[in-house]
Amino acid sequence: MRLIVGTGNPTRRDDGAGLEVVHRLSDLPIPQTECRGEQQLDTTLLEDLAQVELLLVVDADPKGRRVVLEKVTETLGSSSTHGLSPGALRGMCQALYGRSPEIWVCRLPARDFGFGEGFTEETQQAVGEAVERIQSFLFSQPIQAPPLAGLRSAREDSHA
Repeated sequence: MRLIVGTGNPTRRDDGAGLEVVHRLSDLPIPQTECRGEQQLDTTLLEDLAQVELLLVVDADPKGRRVVLEKVTETLGSSSTHGLSPGALRGMCQALYGRSPEIWVCRLPARDFGFGEGFTEETQQAVGEAVERIQSFLFSQPIQAPPLAGLRSAREDSHA
C-alpha cells in the first residue's frame, strides 16, 4: 500500500498546491494508493506510516523553480511547531514501530502565500506537471505485499 499526502493551506494561495495535486490524483485509478490532504505533517500519520511501503509528500516550495521529485534519505530531519519533516516522521516511525516506509517528496514552485484562493500561473502549471510525474512514478514502482497484520508499537509492547 502507498500513501500520498498533500500538505498546505488552501486559503493561502499557492500554499494549497499540494492539496490540489492530491485531489486530482485521488480521481485517477491508481491501485493500492491512498491520497490524503493535511495542513502539515505531524505525528497523527505515524500509525498509518507503519502500514505502508511508500509515502509520497506533495508540498509547495517558495524557493523552487521547477517540479522536483526526490527520495528522502535522512532518518531524522527537522521539526518545529509548524510541522515535522519527512525525515523526522521516518525516524519516529522506525523508533515506535520498528519499520518505516520509503519516503519521497514532490516539491512544486510557489510564489504567492497571501490570503486568498487560486494559484499563480506558474504554480497552476506545476500542479498539472506534478500530477503527471507522480502518476508515472507510481506506475513505475512495484507494489510489495502488505506488511504483516498486528504490528505493535514499542509503547504497546512495553505495556504487554
